[in-house]
Amino acid sequence: MCRELGVRMKRSLIIILGLAVAGCAGGIEGSEDEGHDHEPPSEDIVYGENAVTDLTPHSATGYKSGTAFSIQVVTVDGKQVQVGTAHQFLRMRAEAARAGVSIIVVSGFRTNAKQAELYRAYLNGTGNLAARPGYSNHQSGHALDLNASASGVLSWLNNNGARWGFKRTVPSENWHWEYWGADPGPPGGSAPGMTPAPGGGGACNSATLARMVNDGTCVQSASDKAWYHCDSGSWVAGKTGCTASYGWCSSATLGRDVAPRTCVQARSDRIWYQCTSAGWESPVSSGAGKLGTCSSMYEL
Repeated sequence: MCRELGVRMKRSLIIILGLAVAGCAGGIEGSEDEGHDHEPPSEDIVYGENAVTDLTPHSATGYKSGTAFSIQVVTVDGKQVQVGTAHQFLRMRAEAARAGVSIIVVSGFRTNAKQAELYRAYLNGTGNLAARPGYSNHQSGHALDLNASASGVLSWLNNNGARWGFKRTVPSENWHWEYWGADPGPPGGSAPGMTPAPGGGGACNSATLARMVNDGTCVQSASDKAWYHCDSGSWVAGKTGCTASYGWCSSATLGRDVAPRTCVQARSDRIWYQCTSAGWESPVSSGAGKLGTCSSMYEL
């Protein structure tokens, strides 16, 4: 009984403190910390071929300091981003990719409904610090949470982000970056509203192949078996303009198709083969073949 009372009192105290902070001038809404979580974002990071980018703009309602306004958003890594911020991010990411650094959008634009959900969780003591709906920087569409904990990402951003107009606005959040500059237009020379044309020079990180691949590379994803092509540093659905192609292989031994990098010991000759862009290739030794380490191995 006492324990249950203590839990209820603790929960009530969290809600009271949350309401007090939210209502004070200079609190969450009025500070540099407006709308930020104070732990790394909890949203799922979408990697590789599933991180689809679609630069077709859509209308949305943005907010800044409680004021609503109309914005245009596109999709980057499966997340909505204000159109100009997205274009500049993709240009910056292409340069980072050429340096071997893979930058991914973890969180972008948030609707008012999403912000309300995060705020309720904060007040209930089940979520991170969050601003009131209408007061989150993420609701402007110009704020991005990036995969700063990934190898080389934070160092690259610290050294190069400002050149591209991206600013880390909260000292305690190394993943939060914002862009408020002009819209440079989509990378790759495409018209507004179109996905970038192949040949933009940006590499992509392939989860299926477990490595970076050049612009124009097509990969049949291990997660959904759909084809995607690397387009100026971003994965776009479809198999077009392939400079290299990595598809699934049919295994007679297993009686089904398997993804690239899969290694199988053939029933016919007991030799190990790896699924590559040229089909089944051997030799495979020490758990690796032509494409590198086997993603999975099937032994007789």
